[in-house]
Amino acid sequence: GHTGMEDGVCDECNYGSTETVTHTVTIPTGTGFEVTGETSATEGEEYTFTVTIDEDYMKGESFAVTVSNGEITDNGDGTYTVTKFISNFTITVNGVVLAPTEFTVTLPKTGSGYRVNTEAGYTTTINKNNDFKFNVTFVEGFKAGNNFKVKANGTELVDKDGVYTI
Repeated sequence: GHTGMEDGVCDECNYGSTETVTHTVTIPTGTGFEVTGETSATEGEEYTFTVTIDEDYMKGESFAVTVSNGEITDNGDGTYTVTKFISNFTITVNGVVLAPTEFTVTLPKTGSGYRVNTEAGYTTTINKNNDFKFNVTFVEGFKAGNNFKVKANGTELVDKDGVYTI
């Protein structure tokens, strides 16, 4: 509990004081990310900082941003806000991993009346920042209907001269 509250101010933690109390913020460094923010925070005010993931890295399954001695809110835009801190605190970032440099394109099995074909010179294993080209052909007696769509990971693709590019 608070002690020495006769004058309305705790002797130990300064609770009840009208003076500005600042706390030290320990900002981490690490591989694959950068944290930017002030190195001090004013008690009773919100403290916001930014976590930027470096190129060639990504948030892994265990990605987490935490702080000691406070509550944190992920603002959804790379910034985080800390509230309810009453002492120095440390920001921690975990779960940043190297992004894959090679991807495998999974083509659908031949459907009813159509076939997906890899364009000449392309394979279903592609390197980061490279594209993949393919076409869709119809077997005899079939054609694209009014609602025909080609999608990759849920995003509709538009062909250029019959060739689709991911």
